[in-house]
Amino acid sequence: MMTYKVGDELYTGIKEIVIANDEELAAFYQTMKIGEKLLINEYLIIKDKDEKVIDKFRMSQNGLVKLRYDRIKGLKPLNAEQECAIDLLSNKDIKIKCIIGNYGSGKTFLNLRYGIFYVKEKEFFKQILYIRHNVNSAGMEPIGYLPGDKWDKFRDYTKAISDNLEKGEEELETLMKFDHFRFEIPQFIKGQTWNDAWVLCDECEDYNIKQLKLIGTRVGEKSCIVLSGDYEQTEKKFQKENGLLTMIEAFKGNPLFGLVTLKEDVRSEVSKLFATL
Repeated sequence: MMTYKVGDELYTGIKEIVIANDEELAAFYQTMKIGEKLLINEYLIIKDKDEKVIDKFRMSQNGLVKLRYDRIKGLKPLNAEQECAIDLLSNKDIKIKCIIGNYGSGKTFLNLRYGIFYVKEKEFFKQILYIRHNVNSAGMEPIGYLPGDKWDKFRDYTKAISDNLEKGEEELETLMKFDHFRFEIPQFIKGQTWNDAWVLCDECEDYNIKQLKLIGTRVGEKSCIVLSGDYEQTEKKFQKENGLLTMIEAFKGNPLFGLVTLKEDVRSEVSKLFATL
């Protein structure tokens, strides 16, 4: 299998086209076709000449279809890309869901909120299984050994989860108490099978293909896997042979796989400015 490195041309899972006038738009709706070919589960965003979003579609095996997704009270997509991501997360036929996005794009928030929705409210899955590689971030020095059991050592890595919950750590502890949430790190998962689970694999930019293969082959019956990452934050040792990029190139166009790339930082104006450094 050919490996891909950060900096290679990326498949984003979304194409945008501009339709300049009403005649062209009418012709599109009559034929529901565009000039360039779309892959299965690739999204299409249509804009007018002023860059205003007109409509959004997903390419199914039977042609373009309108977005259809489960709505969560109090959660509204903030842009067209987030709406595509929600459509992907809601699609029960797409078992491998990949949400790529830069700083503050909302990927972890959406992945988690829909996971909780499908576990607690819809009961499509028994639990959220959260997986994260315990890699030091942004060139930071390792802090050495930490005291305590596995949870004590790992709990700081779950801050990205509790920060996206309404009641923070209290809500996370409640989810764990009722077995709606558990965590794993790749070093301990050999031999496991994950059935009836919303498998949420976070910070996937820091995996090689062997590690991603180990994770993906654990996914069992009535489960799906949601992979989240940001190439801009890839640690140096994963830049040359990046597992997430290699997986995307291998899976794109497969009916079981879907990808959405979130480009806009929706966290704050301060976050947007720092992201430009």
